[in-house]
Amino acid sequence: MRQWRYKKINFFQMGDSMLRLVGSLQFPPIQDCVRVLRVRPYFIQELLSEHGDEIPEDSDVIPHHSLSSVKGCFSSFANLIEYHLIWSKLPNLGNLPIDILRAPLLANLHLRKLFLKASLRKLESLLSFGDVLPQLEELNISVRRNHLHTQSAPNGSSEQAGFASLTSFLNRNRSSIRCFSFSSSDALDCTPLFRSLQRYPVLHELSLSIPTSTPHLGEPSCLSQWMSRHCPSLRTLTMNLRFVDNGLPWEESFKDWIQSFLSQVSLPELRSLKLTPGFHTESICLLVRHFANTLTSLDLSGNHMVFSEVVAVMKELTSFERGYRTEKTSKLSVLCLGPVSLFPELVDLFAETLPTLQQLDLKVKDAVPHKDEIAEYLLSRVTMTKRQSPAQIRRFFDAMRSRTYPHWTLPHITVWKSNLKAHWQYRRQYIL
Repeated sequence: MRQWRYKKINFFQMGDSMLRLVGSLQFPPIQDCVRVLRVRPYFIQELLSEHGDEIPEDSDVIPHHSLSSVKGCFSSFANLIEYHLIWSKLPNLGNLPIDILRAPLLANLHLRKLFLKASLRKLESLLSFGDVLPQLEELNISVRRNHLHTQSAPNGSSEQAGFASLTSFLNRNRSSIRCFSFSSSDALDCTPLFRSLQRYPVLHELSLSIPTSTPHLGEPSCLSQWMSRHCPSLRTLTMNLRFVDNGLPWEESFKDWIQSFLSQVSLPELRSLKLTPGFHTESICLLVRHFANTLTSLDLSGNHMVFSEVVAVMKELTSFERGYRTEKTSKLSVLCLGPVSLFPELVDLFAETLPTLQQLDLKVKDAVPHKDEIAEYLLSRVTMTKRQSPAQIRRFFDAMRSRTYPHWTLPHITVWKSNLKAHWQYRRQYIL
């Protein structure tokens, strides 16, 4: 059973442990145990630097026996189901590293999850093969800036070539992909990519990371049109805000991009929306308003919100047209929110606007007996850390005991401290 310790293996930096791993992986029974492979190709650069090997750009000759052994291992993982490759801030060392890093993609037909983090130039080389991964279900593409090759070809030809290779790979494998995530470390005009992508017939979950600086992800209409093609299947949408610090204001440009994107996208079967930390309340309200008609789950965890901002979001959830009438209550069944200040008026708001809520997950920073009261903190002389006044928390409990919600049958509630580690110790019936 010792073989199962090889179920998940890492190839990061050269050392004795990696060489021992390569030796063990020469045996077929151990090769068959590998299910998850994580690679950061520092070891390739280290081996070549150590032995002074020079690789011509068109060379297929392996100049070091350790690299030959690694390639042999990567080509022998017949049961591999998950492959992670992080290839950023390292030079493009010619064809040889590409052959090694591509080997897990060509060696098996069982790969279900693929995570790639690299520059467009490296993705272009890595994905320039014609094979299909027939069982690929989850694909995560993260485009990183190529800091070591800052000069691009004229008219953006290098960028176009990278998108051409990536687009071809995505379209070849579109029939099986259920979860797709795309992000960029910098603003990137992805118009050619989204304009060329076909429909993924079984796409169920989509995650997008949007840079704050212009042009964000390119022409929003191209993204909207591609996403709208998936209206029969797409159920879950996650939108991440990627802050790019270029010294320029971005809020208005970002809001305008979101508005243009929403004006052309239609996802009538969307059920779950998650907005990661960083979104301004105005953008959150725009997104919630657009999808409120069909949402059953909303996750705003990590977005610090004051009471007036929570009220604004609840208003967007409950003021939309359904058929020929305006709904006043939401059909939401799951809400994740916080960090927020917890007080009775907030619970009242949830009970009034979310009568069908089945699960409430709150990340809180403090608890006060009234929405206009400021949290009081005491400094511990022993640990030199601050904690909220226990007396104030007790007054919050006292205020909640006087409230009852007979028509709000919330079956599951979780209240966590904002550090996500300590659970608030009080009984659910205090707020139900």
